[in-house]
Amino acid sequence: MKANFIERCAGVVFVLILLSCVFAGTVNGKELFTSVDEIACSDAVVKVFTECPPEDSIIPLSECARQHFSFFDKTTGKAVVVECSGRNVAHFGPDGRLTGNYLDALAVSWACVRGARGSYLLVTYQSGGTEGEWVEIYSLEGRRLAGERDSYDQTDVEKDEQIGRFKKAYNQLGLPAPWPRDAFKRIRLFKTGR
Repeated sequence: MKANFIERCAGVVFVLILLSCVFAGTVNGKELFTSVDEIACSDAVVKVFTECPPEDSIIPLSECARQHFSFFDKTTGKAVVVECSGRNVAHFGPDGRLTGNYLDALAVSWACVRGARGSYLLVTYQSGGTEGEWVEIYSLEGRRLAGERDSYDQTDVEKDEQIGRFKKAYNQLGLPAPWPRDAFKRIRLFKTGR
């Protein structure tokens, strides 16, 4: 009984320490800058908010702490906030000291694409790890409809099945073939200049 209580308390303290970097407005001693980019798509405006330290140039997977979308329906005036698919992961310095709680992937480009029954938002994510790059499909109401993200612990068969489910959803939505490469635009993530 006492051991469970101590483990729970230790877990809560650890989580609070990890989150303190994000809520304090700094990561690894650097002030965070929130970039905002937007894309118009049919009757919606989608904004992406990314919290990272200011940088002079785009650094893949910089020390970004949070990223989320806001889907705004111009006809109803309703907005829905959706967390992006990057996961918060604790990072430690060479001395073993916690340096921050950063995202393991960022949404880096997006496209508004017309399907058989309306428009959809396609978002490309990029990871610095083994997952590399993947695409997710969102409805304009903010629902994640399909994604290709896999994890290192999946078997090749499971990864192939996931890609198959993504392709099936893509085709069922009537999205264009060939892949609409030219429709994608880069998401503004970092502050350029001081």
